[in-house]
Amino acid sequence: LTEEDYAAKEDWADGKNIKWNYSDIQFSEICARRLEQHLREINPDKEKIVAVTHHLPFSEMVIRKPNNDAGFLVGNAYLGSARLGETLLSDPRVKVVISGHTHKPGYWRIGNIDCYNVSAPIGQIHYRVMEV
Repeated sequence: LTEEDYAAKEDWADGKNIKWNYSDIQFSEICARRLEQHLREINPDKEKIVAVTHHLPFSEMVIRKPNNDAGFLVGNAYLGSARLGETLLSDPRVKVVISGHTHKPGYWRIGNIDCYNVSAPIGQIHYRVMEV
C-alpha cells in the first residue's frame, strides 16, 4: 500500500468510524512519545522492564501469507507500529514485550527482547502462564 492508500482507508472500518484531527502516522508518533515518557519515568535502578502493548511493536511479529492475499495485506497494515518497537529497543532495560491484537500467538527474539504475542486464536479461550 502507498501512504495515500493507507491514509484513505476506504475499505477499513476505522476509516469510516474514527474521526480525529491527526493521521494514523501522527497518532503512532504520539503513542511512541508517550511510551518514551513512561520509560523515562521508571526508576533508573530498575534493571528489567516488561512492556505490554495491545498492538504489535515489531514487523517481525506480523504473520505474512506467501500468496499476498490482498485482504490479509490490508489487515496487516493496521496491526501495529514499528515506531513502538524502535522506542522499546532504545531502552536496554526492556527485556520482555507482551502484545496481542492479531489472534496469532507466538514468540520472537528481537534484539535483546523476548517478544510474546499472547492473543488467542479466534473462537478459542487461551490462557498463558508466564514467569519473568
